[in-house]
Amino acid sequence: MSVTESFQRHKGEAPDQHGGTLRKSGDEMIYQIYPRSFKDSDGNGQGDINGITSMLDYIQTLDADAIWISPMYQSPPGPEGDGGYAVEDHRSIDSVYGTHEDFKNLLTEAHGRGLKVYMDFVLPHTANTHQWFEASRDPTHPQHEEYKDFYVWHKGHHLIDGKSYPTEEAIVIAKERGLQLPAVPLVPNNWKSVFGTKGKDDSAWRWDSKREAFYMHHFLPSQPAVNLNLNHVQDRVFDDMRYWIDMGVDGFRLDSVPFANYDPEFRDNEWLHGEYPYTGLGWEDQKFTRSMCQDSTKELIGRMRKRFPSDQLMGEAIAGDIGGKDSIKVAADYVEAGLDSCYTTYGWAIGSSHADYIRGLLEGIVEKFPNGGVWLPVSTHDCYEKSPRTYTRIAEHLERTGQGQYLDKAYKQTLQIFATFGTFSLYQGDELGLPNARMGRDIPLEKARDPITHTMGPDRSRDVVRTAFPSNSTQKHAGFSDSDDPYLPVAGPHKELAVDIQKGNPNSTLVFTQNLLRWRKEQPALKDGKVKILPTIGDTVAFLRENEEQIILCAYNLSSDEFAFRPADVLNHEELSKLGLTRDFLFYMGPYDSQFAGRGKPQPEYEHELHHVPASAMA
Repeated sequence: MSVTESFQRHKGEAPDQHGGTLRKSGDEMIYQIYPRSFKDSDGNGQGDINGITSMLDYIQTLDADAIWISPMYQSPPGPEGDGGYAVEDHRSIDSVYGTHEDFKNLLTEAHGRGLKVYMDFVLPHTANTHQWFEASRDPTHPQHEEYKDFYVWHKGHHLIDGKSYPTEEAIVIAKERGLQLPAVPLVPNNWKSVFGTKGKDDSAWRWDSKREAFYMHHFLPSQPAVNLNLNHVQDRVFDDMRYWIDMGVDGFRLDSVPFANYDPEFRDNEWLHGEYPYTGLGWEDQKFTRSMCQDSTKELIGRMRKRFPSDQLMGEAIAGDIGGKDSIKVAADYVEAGLDSCYTTYGWAIGSSHADYIRGLLEGIVEKFPNGGVWLPVSTHDCYEKSPRTYTRIAEHLERTGQGQYLDKAYKQTLQIFATFGTFSLYQGDELGLPNARMGRDIPLEKARDPITHTMGPDRSRDVVRTAFPSNSTQKHAGFSDSDDPYLPVAGPHKELAVDIQKGNPNSTLVFTQNLLRWRKEQPALKDGKVKILPTIGDTVAFLRENEEQIILCAYNLSSDEFAFRPADVLNHEELSKLGLTRDFLFYMGPYDSQFAGRGKPQPEYEHELHHVPASAMA
């Protein structure tokens, strides 16, 4: 059976991601779940573990290899909990989600369906209610000596006669001169927090009156930074990870890896646009050569890999060292250091930019990940209005370019690109083509859950991608919950895109995705094949995937124009021969069309049987 015949039989197209030569574990399709809004099993309005378990059969229809579950640990209620990313105890399960026994049952049911389970692990910080922090901040705590250096503390500094002195030295000078120092020193340096209000309350330092020192927080003040510069602290974090591995978890998605380490000399970051005290400069206006993105993080990853030699370790690196940009290099370094894969934001241009840019993007991925390890999410729980779900991103791009009528085709084609390129993940609802919810319309501001809605503004709220998952349009809250007060409402447009409506429609995005991913699993080259980006021109992006069993040519027309694509223009004789193509073979490429060719090696059943368009017919 030919690649194209198999693909057409399942009536699918391919969404995968990865950019490089694939690692020994092979490419995976990972389904991400934000548990609080996925499925509520007990009617309290909050998604939970048993709700996830009840949806495993559905996830299995997507031919997923694994599920990644966002944090379910005990976390402070309300904004301080940051949607679960402020963790009070990494060995706990928040009662809103269920119990350890519920989770063990989820593991059993998932593994019985051939699904791996990856937990989210918040690496660089905890909640300020964590027992480690309580002991670290309080000199009278009976465990203070054990935990005093588990977080990043600094005494700050004082200005005396225009000169800066460390607090300890300033106290001595002030006593000698009879000076009265301010009760609270100046912050240690110019490091900024990601979630701060630009130019106002955006310091990465917060004064603690019990410790009489500043603690560092890269995100919310309720998320103090763990001192991962110290090996003994790393080892305690690894112990928490081991707890879940011993329970049966298959690996971890590691949150915010670039924030794990810091400059031990606490030197200022450089400014991208001049020197402090220029006003209005925030986190994204700095070079993160001191506060984060440290070479020592690669050593941390190496130590982690030694502790977990065969478990899946996947990282998030969505912030590089130049005002948060150029994160692809950071991600590649972490894979080289020992992670199985790492994702960042570079793949989010796919589907919403021109072919030249996408071609360069894919070439850059292959170059920076020569041994594989890139992971491309279609969307994630961190999307917001200015960096939206992929469906909304494509819709906005096509609207700007006057091609809105091709939205359905363009989105499906984008899924194909992700699915044929390497390891990728679908965030809950990507398979349905869900757009962003609308803050203030689908989500009343008073119902907002994301704390940065009110600090950074509604257009930065991540709630727009964390609304209730629509499984059944005929049920309350589209099947998410029987509660009168769901965690977040079902977005207006989402009800008509519910699973029950789409699964019976052969032209729906859901059925397309199911067929696509079924086809993908049948192609050996899409599991561990090397990637070669082809030197196409114009609106075509094409690449080869090849392993010992199979070679596949994947070609995409990223425009509304129609034209013929001749593979011989970008392939050498050997490649044409492997694919079973002649020099005059042409692909007819309609608007946002995709074409695939290939056959197995050496199995004879992979014979090429594509529709041949003679060159004369296209004259």
